[in-house]
Amino acid sequence: MKKLTKEEILEYSTKYHYCTVGDLKKHIEQYNIPDTAPVLVQRIEDVYYEKHGWSSYLKEGEMFHNIVNMNENMKEEIARRERGEKPKYSMDDPSKYIVEDEDFLNDMKDQYSPVWCAVFYKDDENILFLDLHY
Repeated sequence: MKKLTKEEILEYSTKYHYCTVGDLKKHIEQYNIPDTAPVLVQRIEDVYYEKHGWSSYLKEGEMFHNIVNMNENMKEEIARRERGEKPKYSMDDPSKYIVEDEDFLNDMKDQYSPVWCAVFYKDDENILFLDLHY
């Protein structure tokens, strides 16, 4: 899967006519969507990314940071035990819980795709729908 850079994502709205915050504001005002409306995002199958060249913008989200924090904690635990201090964690071998595989860490980043447009459905006028493709 191709990864989008920040520069690429920032030019998406003008280069490819993708949705902007301004577009969303107009859509919300035009269709009188309430502030309490839930926001739903269209589900896209992996095939779009795997076979059709779609790209994602990667962010180091909660899962990524949990793994990084676990790595730090386990390295501290190893050092603590090497100093002869009482272990803080109960596992036998904290090194087994350290993730060093960069591909795996990248896979744990949150993936975001540009929104193509907002959609209005008369039978669900109190919900904001976002489509990832037209």
